Amino acid sequence: KKGYVFIVNKKGDIVFHPRQDLIYNNLKHENIDKIPDQSGGSFIADVDDYRVLYTYSRAELTGWISVGISYTSELFLSRSKLQFYLWGVILVSFIFIVILSSVLSARITKPIEELRSSMKQVEQGNFDIDITVECAHEVHNLAEDCNIAIKKIRELITQIQKEQELKRKNEFKALQAQVNPHFLYNTLDSIIWLTESGKNDDAVIMTESLARFFRLSLSKGDEIITIRQMIDHISCYLSIQKMRYKYTLDYTIMVNPEIYKYYTLKLLLQPLVENSIYHGLKNQKGIGHIIVSGDIEGGIIKFIVRDDGIGMRPDLLKKVRVGDFSEFTGSGVGLRSVAERIKLFFGYEYGIDFPEQPEKGTRIIIRLPIMEEP
Repeated sequence: KKGYVFIVNKKGDIVFHPRQDLIYNNLKHENIDKIPDQSGGSFIADVDDYRVLYTYSRAELTGWISVGISYTSELFLSRSKLQFYLWGVILVSFIFIVILSSVLSARITKPIEELRSSMKQVEQGNFDIDITVECAHEVHNLAEDCNIAIKKIRELITQIQKEQELKRKNEFKALQAQVNPHFLYNTLDSIIWLTESGKNDDAVIMTESLARFFRLSLSKGDEIITIRQMIDHISCYLSIQKMRYKYTLDYTIMVNPEIYKYYTLKLLLQPLVENSIYHGLKNQKGIGHIIVSGDIEGGIIKFIVRDDGIGMRPDLLKKVRVGDFSEFTGSGVGLRSVAERIKLFFGYEYGIDFPEQPEKGTRIIIRLPIMEEP
């Protein structure tokens, strides 16, 4: 705004100046003597308390010099404005880049987070989810692959469950086929012996108990029965065994009638009682006692089978506490079957426990859920 141009002739006199009157009256000065003898160039000098930039160019034909005057304060002001605008552009560009990066990053990371969240549910055992990721890049393909893998795992789990169910049913049927004929033969022998001995009333009672025992064992093919039916079943079994082992066996059943209405698996108590008879009481002298009790404790149904027989060896007790029934044979196979059936049907929080044993005999606890309907 303040800059101007003046002309100096070959002799060094100013032949044109926008403020010629000030020059003639010596009110304004120009540093002509500092202009070198060159065709052109520039230098900075102080004129009338201002710092100015001289830019000159010498004409080849005339030798006259055209001089341009620029005030450095205006030049630096333009530079400051330029710097201001430059920083403004940089700041706006930075903000734009951050926003753009956030948007692009969100488009990439959001599907990954959704996939990660879904896979966490799978990690926790939830295989019934369908992973849906809304994107058009590789994460979508990865989600589809995960869906295929989860579907395959779900199919394998279903297949394994069916196989386990079939295996459990086959083992249960095999157990029934193994135990029932053995028990039947011995009971029929006892009935024949009672009849031959003239104890017809006892023979009738044993026959009725045997018929009721097998009727309850079959239970029309149902695997789920009421606890009342299970108690009737074990009562028939113990009644028959007491008649067979008249001088070596006695029993007591103490079950809270309030739990009769609930349902459970059949043949849970009979193998435990059979184990007490054949492994705890049969080989000891005198009359042995079996106590079967049941009630609700802490939101679960708990049955306790206890005898005052010879007890369980410490090494064997240690094994069965970790689920090792390898040393059991005969009725012990039924004990293992009961433990496995409970866990397979109700879950691993239920099953058979072997707590600290009494000084004499054996105590076994069965923990079952409260099932109000089959």
